[in-house]
Amino acid sequence: MKKELGISPEASMLLFLVGAFLIIIGLFLAFLGTVPAEKVEGGGLIIIGPFPIIFGGEISSIAFLLVLVLPILVFLGYLLYVFYLIRRRLEDQREED
Repeated sequence: MKKELGISPEASMLLFLVGAFLIIIGLFLAFLGTVPAEKVEGGGLIIIGPFPIIFGGEISSIAFLLVLVLPILVFLGYLLYVFYLIRRRLEDQREED
């Protein structure tokens, strides 16, 4: 049985908005990289399973913003994956009926 791989209008709009958001963030980061800074200090938190890794010290402004944006991107990726699984399960249930 041949299965079409199509994207629903809702999913395509969501992907469009995520792409536009990432482009805006990229432009902002590129602009921020041109701003001269004497000294930038920051810190971060990475959670791997139940173990948090906390770091701090001198860090470039771009790296600091990436540390802030990365959890949002990971969450969006996870959310899109869950929506994909839900949609796939619903399509499989419709085919069985």
